[in-house]
Amino acid sequence: MENQKYSNPFKIGHVILALIFTVATLFSPFNYCVAASSSTIAINVKAYYDAEDGDVVWSVSNSGDALADRISLSLKADNSDIIVSETFFLDGGDEYSGRLHTPFLKENKRGKYILPLYVKYEDGLGNAYSTIAWVRHWIDEDPKAFSEPVQTSLAAPDEHEFIVVEKGVPGGKGTISLMAMSFIDEDIIAHPRFLLPSGIELEGDAPREFKIPAQGISHLEVTVTNQAINKSGAYPVAAILEFTDSSGVRHSVDSSTYLRIESGVDDAHLVRMPQKMPVSVFYIVFSIWALLFILRWRRGYPATRGLPEKFFRWIDFAIVSGCTIYLGWLLNIHLVFLDTLCVGGDTPAHHYLVSHMGRTGKIVSWAPGWWSGFPMFRYYFPLPYIVMATLSRLFAHNVVFKICSVAGIMVLPLSFYLSGKILRLPRPAPAILACLSIPIALDNTHSMWGVNAYSTLAGMIANSWSFAFMLPAISSACRDALDNHFRWRTVVLLSAMVLSHFFTSMMAAGVLFVLMCVLVIRESMDSVPLRKCGWFVLFREGICVLLICSWWLLPLVVLRNWSVDFGVPWKINFFKQLPPTLPPGFAGSLICSAIALFFVRREKQDKVNVESRILMFIHVTMLAAALLLFYGGGFLVEVFVNCRFWPFITYSLLVISALAFSYASRVADIPLAGTIAALSCCAAFAWRTGGNPVNPAWSNENHVSFWSQANFRGMEAMPEGYVMYEIAEAVRGTPGRMSNDLHVGNEYFGSSRVFEAMPFLADKPILEGGIVNSALGSLTAYAVQGEVSDSTAGFPLIVKPRSFAPESGLRHLEFMNVRQFVARSRRVQEAFMNDEGWQLKDEFGGGKWKLFESTIESASPVRIWNTELPVYRSENLQADLLEWFYEIGAVKTPAILLSDGDEPPPGTEVKTHEEFVAMLAAAHGNAAPAAGWLDEVSRTCEEAVVSDDGSIRFVTDSIGEPHLIAVSYFPDLRVRGADRIYFVTPGYLIVFPTQSEVEVYYGKGFAVIAGEALFLAGLLIMAISKGVLPFRRVALSTLKGAYRQTSQSAS
Repeated sequence: MENQKYSNPFKIGHVILALIFTVATLFSPFNYCVAASSSTIAINVKAYYDAEDGDVVWSVSNSGDALADRISLSLKADNSDIIVSETFFLDGGDEYSGRLHTPFLKENKRGKYILPLYVKYEDGLGNAYSTIAWVRHWIDEDPKAFSEPVQTSLAAPDEHEFIVVEKGVPGGKGTISLMAMSFIDEDIIAHPRFLLPSGIELEGDAPREFKIPAQGISHLEVTVTNQAINKSGAYPVAAILEFTDSSGVRHSVDSSTYLRIESGVDDAHLVRMPQKMPVSVFYIVFSIWALLFILRWRRGYPATRGLPEKFFRWIDFAIVSGCTIYLGWLLNIHLVFLDTLCVGGDTPAHHYLVSHMGRTGKIVSWAPGWWSGFPMFRYYFPLPYIVMATLSRLFAHNVVFKICSVAGIMVLPLSFYLSGKILRLPRPAPAILACLSIPIALDNTHSMWGVNAYSTLAGMIANSWSFAFMLPAISSACRDALDNHFRWRTVVLLSAMVLSHFFTSMMAAGVLFVLMCVLVIRESMDSVPLRKCGWFVLFREGICVLLICSWWLLPLVVLRNWSVDFGVPWKINFFKQLPPTLPPGFAGSLICSAIALFFVRREKQDKVNVESRILMFIHVTMLAAALLLFYGGGFLVEVFVNCRFWPFITYSLLVISALAFSYASRVADIPLAGTIAALSCCAAFAWRTGGNPVNPAWSNENHVSFWSQANFRGMEAMPEGYVMYEIAEAVRGTPGRMSNDLHVGNEYFGSSRVFEAMPFLADKPILEGGIVNSALGSLTAYAVQGEVSDSTAGFPLIVKPRSFAPESGLRHLEFMNVRQFVARSRRVQEAFMNDEGWQLKDEFGGGKWKLFESTIESASPVRIWNTELPVYRSENLQADLLEWFYEIGAVKTPAILLSDGDEPPPGTEVKTHEEFVAMLAAAHGNAAPAAGWLDEVSRTCEEAVVSDDGSIRFVTDSIGEPHLIAVSYFPDLRVRGADRIYFVTPGYLIVFPTQSEVEVYYGKGFAVIAGEALFLAGLLIMAISKGVLPFRRVALSTLKGAYRQTSQSAS
C-alpha cells in the first residue's frame, strides 16, 4: 500500500508534462518574420538639360549588388507621361546612359526651370519600385548665385515619415500636406503641380493657385485615392511650385516624399517562417523532470507502475511520426508533387545524372554532356540516382527527383530510432535518439557542409542518404558483434551507405575498425574461440561489404589518379560555430548522468547495459576522429576539407548527450518524462537564434521553409524561369557544345549553376558541369571560365584561373568545340560583339541574356591537324596540360604528352619534359591568334557521329595523320581503326587511324572487370548463405557423406 501511495506523484507529473508539451506544440507552430537578404538595389540618377539639342541627358547607375530590372525613365508634366525611354536593366555596379528629347522649354523667360524625371524599376522577384529625379535648368542665371525665395516641404499632416494610404482597389485614401514658407516682402501666387504614382489620383481637381503671404507660411492639403495599386510598398510622390516674381524671374521649387500603401502586413516581402517552441516551455518541462529525478533519489520513490509496454510503443510511434511530420511540414513536402524543375543550389546538375543513367541503362557510363565527356559515376556515389532513374521510368522525373532529394532528411527520425532499437537500447534511449533528428536537420550554422536540410536542398542529396543509412548500419554491426551472429542485414545497410557517400563511409569504417581492434584484444585475453569472436563477425561482414561494392570501389581506387582534387579548408571558429543545443545540453546531460551514476553505485545497482556502453564508445571514438580530421585532415590528404567533418562532430556530441540523459531518466524510472524533456529541448533549441558571426542576419531565423518552397516550386515559379526554357529551345539540336559566363544574374533562374541542367533540358552538351572531381575536363573548363566571365568560383585545387581575358578565352572556346555561348555580363557581351569569330544569334529576357554563335561552320569534334604535333614526356599530366593552356601562344600547336612507360606514336621523336617547359617559355607573350585560326591549322572530319553513350564514329581518308578529338582523355576509352589513343593538350584525345572507319568508345579496363567479378562472388556467397541456391544443402550433404565414408574406412 505504501508503494502504491508514492506512485501517484509520478503519474501526475507525467500527465502534466504531456499536457504542457501538447499545448505548447499546438499554439506555436509558426509566426511571420522577414526573410533576411544581403542583396540590395541602389539606384542613382544624374541628369541635365542640353539646351542646344533640346535633350535631357541622363545616366542611371546601380551601386547595389542586386539586379534592377525593367528600368524606364519618363519625363512628366501635369501628371501625364510625355516621353518614355527604352527599357533596360542594371546589374550591381552597372551604369547606363541615354537622351530624351523634350519640347518643354519653349519659354525663354529668365529664371529656373524643373523637369521631373520619373524612374521605374523592378527587383529580381518582380516587385516594383520607383523614384523621382530632377532636371534643373537655368536661363540667364548663375546656378551658384541663384536662390529661391520660397522653401517647401511635402509630408503627412501628422508629421509621420510616410504618407499612409490604406490598401484597397478602389477606396484607400490619404492626405498630403504641402507647406511653403516665403522669405521675401511680397505675396506670391504659385501654381502647384503634384506628381503621383500611377494608380494614385487626386480627389477632385488640384487648386490652380496657391497664395503664399509675404514672410509667411502657407499650407495646402489635398486628398489622394488609391485607384489601382494592390500591392503594399512605398511609392515616391512630389510637388512643384511654379511662379514668377515681381522682377520677372521665373522660379520652380520642388519637394518630394514617399507615399506608403499599407495593409498591416506586407505580404509581398514577408515569408512564413517556423517558430521554435518557447524556451520557457522547455524550462518548465525540464523543471518537472528534475523534480521527479530528485524525488526519486532523495526519497527513494519506486518506478511508476501501471504503464504497459504497448503504451510506450505508442509513445515511440508518436515521437517518430511527429518528428517526421514536423520535418515534412517545414520542408513543404506537399510541393514535391508539382511537376516542376528543382534548381536550387547545385541541384540543376543532378537532373542530368538521373536522365543519362535512365537513357543508357548503365550505372557507370561515358557522359558527353559535361566537361567534354567524362566517366559518370566512376568517382561519384550512384545509389540515390539508381533509385531515381528506376522510379523515373514509372513516374514523372521532376516528382521522383524531389521526393528522393529529401528522402534522406525525411527518414532521419526513423533512422535515429532504428539505431537504438536494432542495438536493443533500453527505454527511453531510442525515442530520445529520434528527437535528435530535429536539431540535426534544422541546424542553420552552415548551409553546405552536409547532413542538414540546407545542405540537402543545396544539392548534397547522396550525403543525406548515406547518413540515414549510417545510423542503423553502425548499430546493426555492433549488435552482430555482441550476438556473435553474422547478418546480411548489416551487409546491405553498410553497402548502401558506401554506395551513397564517401565521408560517412569513412567515419563508419573507422569507428567499426577501432571497435574490432578492441574486441580482438579483449577476446584474445579471454581466450574466446575464433568462431565465437565478435571481431570475427565484423571482419566477415566487412569483407562481404567490400565484395558487394567492389564493382564500384575497386576501379575508383585503381583509377584515382585520373580524378581531380577539389575543395579548400574553411575558416571555422569551433566554439562560435557550435549549434546552441550542444553546450548546455551536452554539459547538462553529463551532469545528470553523473548524478544518476553516483546514486546507482550507492545502491549497488548496475543499469548501464553493454549496448549503451558500446554505442557511447562508438560515438566518443567518432568524435575524437572527427576532431582529429577537422584540424589535421588537410595535412594528411588535401581533399579532407575540415567542413566535411563538422556534421560528425555535432552529431557525436548530440548522441553522447542523448545517451547520457536517457541513462539518467532510465535509472530514475522516469522514461516518459525524460522523452518529453528531450523532445522539448530539441524543439526549443533546434537552430541558432543568437546570430552567426559570419552572417548574423541570416542565421537569426530558420530558412528551411523558404529554401524548400523555392526549390520545389521549381524554375517555372522563378521570375525569369521561362527565359531558361526559351534558351533551351533555341539551342536544341544545334551542333557543338554550349558554354556560358558565370554571373550572379543567373540566380534569377533559381541558381547560378542552372545551365548545368542544359543536357537534361535540351539534350545539349555544355563545357561546364557538376561533380567536378570526376572529370579531367573540369581543369580547362574552369580555366576558360575565368577568361570569359567577370569572376570564377568552385574551381579545382590545381587550377589558377586567369582574370577576364576574352582575347584568349574566345580562341580556347573554339578549340574546345564550343559553338554557342550565352553571355549575361555586359562586359562579356561586348567582348563577343567586338570579336569577328562570333555573332549575335538571339536575345532573351529583355536583352539580359544574349546568345552568340561561332562563325566556324563545322562543329565536328574531330579535326585533322595539318602539321606534325610534338611529343613530350610529362611528369604530371594535369599540371602540364594546364601550363600549356595558360600560354595562349601555344594554342596552335597541341602537344602529345606521355607518362612514364607510354609508347610514343610510330615515327615520332619523344622530347624531354625540360624541352616542353622551354617550348612554353618561348610561347610566353605571344599574342592570341585571330578569328579563323582553327581552320588555318586544321581541317574538319565531317562524318563524325556522337552517340548517347559517348562513343564517336567517323570516316576519314587521312590515314596515319593526327586526328584530334575534342573529348576528355580517360584510360578506359578504347579505339577501333587505330593502334591506340594518346593524351594531347588540353587533356583531349588524339589518334592516328590505320583504317578509314574509326570508333572511340568507353570500354572496361582490368580494374572494372576484376571489380565486377568480385561483386558476382559476393552475390554468390550471399545466395548460398541465405539458402537461395541449393549449393549449400548439396555441399553440406556431400561433406557429411564423405565424412561417414572416411570414418567407416578408417574403422
